[in-house]
Amino acid sequence: MKIVITDTGTWPYRLQKEDKVITDTGLIQPCRMCDACWVKTPGMCVIPDPLQYFGAELSRCEEVVLVSRVEYSALSPFVSSVIERMKPYVYPCLTGGENSSFRSRYASHFTISAFLYSEDQDETEKKELRELIYGICHQLSAAPGEIVFMHDALSLGGRL
Repeated sequence: MKIVITDTGTWPYRLQKEDKVITDTGLIQPCRMCDACWVKTPGMCVIPDPLQYFGAELSRCEEVVLVSRVEYSALSPFVSSVIERMKPYVYPCLTGGENSSFRSRYASHFTISAFLYSEDQDETEKKELRELIYGICHQLSAAPGEIVFMHDALSLGGRL
């Protein structure tokens, strides 16, 4: 299963029946940072919206695809907000050491690919964005996938 998180409002590209597309429908709320998904309802968010069971959905996916507009060398607010809601996928304890990360709540792991679009991207911004995606992967114990920079979302074409 593939989960596509996109700020484009639609996803016209080919998907399998079990794949899921997350777009900004106005129904998804931002993470409250209440840690209830770690303590009160482990693995499940207390916010009753389409991402309430997102942790379990991530455990069944093979790849998460981020399609985001680049804003100030960061992901769009919507895509960033959905990434914050991935918190139930991991335990609240960090692994030790210099490169500590959260431990996955599930035995399965997924890959995170990113398709980032902006009219103007210099090499410094691309480097910062790659580091951001690698950091997200590290914190979620996910493998980094393809990271592609484009001028606009339409450049993605039928790649996926």
